[in-house]
Amino acid sequence: MNRKLYLGLWRWLLPIPSQIWRRQIKGEAHLEFMTPQHHRVREFVVRELPRAGKPLSPAYIAESLNMD
Repeated sequence: MNRKLYLGLWRWLLPIPSQIWRRQIKGEAHLEFMTPQHHRVREFVVRELPRAGKPLSPAYIAESLNMD
């Protein structure tokens, strides 16, 4: 998995130093309630939204992940 974070600013992607964003990761404890299926959906949407450039419908997400 790529562990780099970039900030999109118009046509450019600017790298964000890991010392800055790693401090924020500690706050991910609030995601403990999520099931493995929740995480699959979350990761898929984060990956696909930039490609699609528009909102993804629940039906499209479910079909892409072979979920009900």
